[in-house]
Amino acid sequence: MNQSLKQPPLTSDSTPPATSPQGLRPLLVLLATLTVYAWVFWPSLSSMAAIWWRSDTFAHGMFIPLISLWLVWRQRDRLPSIPLGSSWLGLTAILIGCLVWLLALATDIAALHQLAAVGILICLIPTLLGLRLFWALLFPILYLLFMVPIGEELTPMLQQVTADITVKALRLSGIPVYINGLFIEIPTGKFEVAEACSGIRYLIASLAVGTLYAYLNYTRARTRLIFMLASLLIPILANGVRAYLIVIIAHLSEMKYATGVDHLVYGWLFFGLVMALMFWLGSFWHDPKPSNDLQTQTPVTPVASSHYLITVFTLALFIGVGWLGFQLQHSDAKAPLAELQLPQSPWQSVAGLSSPWKPDYLGADEVVHQSYKAGRDPSNKLSAVGLYIARYRNESQGKELINQNNRIETAAAWTMASQQVRQVQIDNQPFAVVETELRHLLGTQRRTWHWYGANGQTATNPLQVKLLQGINRLNGNQHPSQVTLISTDYEDSTRADQRMQQFVEQLDRQLLKQPKSS
Repeated sequence: MNQSLKQPPLTSDSTPPATSPQGLRPLLVLLATLTVYAWVFWPSLSSMAAIWWRSDTFAHGMFIPLISLWLVWRQRDRLPSIPLGSSWLGLTAILIGCLVWLLALATDIAALHQLAAVGILICLIPTLLGLRLFWALLFPILYLLFMVPIGEELTPMLQQVTADITVKALRLSGIPVYINGLFIEIPTGKFEVAEACSGIRYLIASLAVGTLYAYLNYTRARTRLIFMLASLLIPILANGVRAYLIVIIAHLSEMKYATGVDHLVYGWLFFGLVMALMFWLGSFWHDPKPSNDLQTQTPVTPVASSHYLITVFTLALFIGVGWLGFQLQHSDAKAPLAELQLPQSPWQSVAGLSSPWKPDYLGADEVVHQSYKAGRDPSNKLSAVGLYIARYRNESQGKELINQNNRIETAAAWTMASQQVRQVQIDNQPFAVVETELRHLLGTQRRTWHWYGANGQTATNPLQVKLLQGINRLNGNQHPSQVTLISTDYEDSTRADQRMQQFVEQLDRQLLKQPKSS
C-alpha cells in the first residue's frame, strides 16, 4: 500500500471507516438488506440463473458475480480508508428501478425485469454505503450488468451482416455466388447462415472478456473505450471471415468438410485465435499508473444520521414491491374467450388446400388456421387467403403473445424479404397492419398482414402491446389478447392486395379489435 495515501478526516457528513466497529454496522445492514433483496427479486435472479445454465451464449453469467467480488478483493488495502455513508439519490434510483421491475414483471418482459433487478442491486451500494465507496468500486459494481442475459435480439441483424460479408468475400475470391435472404448458393452447394452462425456468442463473450481486460490493463478512459469498441467490432468482422472460410473449406473439399458439427469446432478455434490476437495487440498499449490519492475522490456523502432512515425506507420499499410482485405472479384468473365468428359467404373454408406456410405462436390457448376462397376453383392456391389466429386467455413466461420465439414463418425454406407497417381501408377507415413479404426457396412469394389485439385496442408495435398488457395487469384487470394473420401466395402484388383487402373487410369486427370477455 502506498504510504502517501492519507485517510480522509471524518466529518459529520460521513461514517467511520469500515475497519472500526461503527463502520461494520453499515456492512451488516447491507448484508441484511441483500437478504431481503434476494427474496423480493428471486423471480428475476432465478430466471437469469436458469438461462446461464441452459444457454451456451450466456454461460459466462454465472462467473460475473465471482469476478466482481475478485475485483473488489484486489482493492482490499484501499477500501478501509474510504468513509462509508448513505445516499438519497441512490434510494431514488432504487425507487425508479422498482417501478420498472414491476412493469416488466407485469408485461413478462424477462430481459427488462432482469436488468431492473441487477440495476437495483447496483444502486444498493451508494444507497447504503455511500457515493465515495460506489465511485471507488465503480467498475466492479457495473461489471455486474454482464449477468443480464440480453443480446440475442441482435441475432437476425448479425445473421444478415455475416451473410453480406461472406458473399462479398466469395465474390472477391472469384467464386460465383447467389444469395436469397440468408441462403447462399455456390456451384458446389448451398449454405444457410443459421442463428448459430450469427456470431452472437462470440460477440457477447468478447465484449465481457474485452471489457475486463481493458479495466485490468489500462488506466485512461479513452484507451479503455477504444479497446472495448474493438472487442465489439472485431468479433463481428471475424465471424464474417469465419463463415467465409467455412464455405471455402466446404467448396475446396467438394462438401466433405465443414458441413456438419465440425464447422462449429472450426468456429470456436478461430474465435480463440482472434481473441488471442486481440489481447496480444492490446499488450502494446501502455497507460501511466493512476494516482492513489483518495483526496481526489468524489462527492461528499450524506450525513450519517440519515443512514438508518434510508435503510428503513429501502426495506419498506422492497417489502411493498415484493407483495405486489407476488400478486402479479400468482394471479390465476383466466380471461374467457368470446366465440369467434369466422368469415362467411362469399368466402368459404377450403378443406385440403394446404400451404407450406404456417406461423407458430407458443402456448396459445386457441389457434385457428384455415384457408379461404371466394373464387370457383378450389385448387388454385393463388386465389386463396390463409387465416391464422392465436388467442391467449392469460400469459406467463414462454406463453406470450409477444415473444422472440414466436414466428410468422417456421419452415427454414422461407426467408423474410421485407417488413413494414402500412395502412389498409376497413369501412373507409384506415387500419394499420404489419406487411411481411416471404420468399420460398422454390420461388413462391407470399404476402402476410398481421396485427395484435389487446386491452380493447389493436396495435402493430409489440412494445405498445406489452405496455398496454402491463398497465392493465397492474390495475388488476385480465383481458384476453390475440394476433391475427392473413396471407396469400401471389404472382401479381396488386391482385394480392385486392384479395387480402376484400378478405379483411369480411372479418368479424372482434378480429379487428380486442375480443370481449364473454
